[in-house]
Amino acid sequence: MVNITIFIEGGILPNDKVSVQTIDNSEKLREGFYNILSQSISPNKFNISIKQGSGNKQTIKFFKSRIKKQENSILLIDLDDNKSKVNQKLDDFELNSCQENVFFMVQEMEAWIISQIDKVDLHYKNKFHRKRINTKLSDDKSISLKHPEEIVKPSKVLKVILGRYYSYITNKKRNKKYSKLKDGADLLSILDANELRKLFSDFDDLIIRIEEF
Repeated sequence: MVNITIFIEGGILPNDKVSVQTIDNSEKLREGFYNILSQSISPNKFNISIKQGSGNKQTIKFFKSRIKKQENSILLIDLDDNKSKVNQKLDDFELNSCQENVFFMVQEMEAWIISQIDKVDLHYKNKFHRKRINTKLSDDKSISLKHPEEIVKPSKVLKVILGRYYSYITNKKRNKKYSKLKDGADLLSILDANELRKLFSDFDDLIIRIEEF
């Protein structure tokens, strides 16, 4: 069995100032990534360990430290830009020497979620009040007819969409808000890895690279 460590941007590094709930949500985000990868990677062949680094700088630091000792290490971070800037990002982060093990989520992790936004609709169907019931989420003007990789700041776009179509009542009616840790973890778990591979070449390349080890 091949041991592989994947350093992923996101989550919260445990410390005394972080609540137990936040740490739990961070762990769920890690599990969400693992669930997606395990759809395509056989657990009988590969033992995948996922490490979170919080922000991209810290995640890159962890990755660089590990890859010097363990070649079977992979970095997965948000690109935060359009795909044409990949080479520039590799230069900026000084990752050219190990670029075969570096993969980007274009432009952010939330682009994956937006790419399967109607699954989100089904998932939230009985959890929140659905507004504009005659409009499919995938037909929303902010994402319709766009490749998810072309969407600037997909995390902000996803936040707008969820607020536009879902609400809930506590002491008063409120629009649904998006939390990367809480909602991101939840929504990653419902995604179809095969569909992601068809739409995001970097995700497909990531799976291929893992299988090469």
